[in-house]
Amino acid sequence: MTVDLPDWAFGVGVIPRHALRPTQSPYFAVITPIVEANSHARFYVEDGYAKEKPWVPIGKRFSIWYVLCTTLPNAASALVIEVESQDNPGSYTALAGAKGYERIEFPGGVLFDFEANTRPIYHIYNFGNMNRQFVITIFGIEESV
Repeated sequence: MTVDLPDWAFGVGVIPRHALRPTQSPYFAVITPIVEANSHARFYVEDGYAKEKPWVPIGKRFSIWYVLCTTLPNAASALVIEVESQDNPGSYTALAGAKGYERIEFPGGVLFDFEANTRPIYHIYNFGNMNRQFVITIFGIEESV
């Protein structure tokens, strides 16, 4: 897609445009956890998968399309996306991980699918010497299967 930038420069941007099917609904969540210095912690959204939904409902599939994790500048950190099953709570399987300073991103097109009775877990590592607040933004879809 061609992008006309406000400084009269010319550029090409990759801007995903997805049409949702009638069986799909958009998913958007933001969590703002605080992780202590030189430690790590696991978090999930609201009650588990979403507000009043501890697990992906039966007959549904959840796909993450994009995740962005930000914190203070010059803060070394890592984010691992894990899955937890209702059949085996407390046991986590890592799907993907990334590390960086201030910004960690799982770009669009990298899909993580969660079946019924599972949920995504966001495992954050804070390598800094002070407590940090993180902002994790999640975009995805919930689909009837």
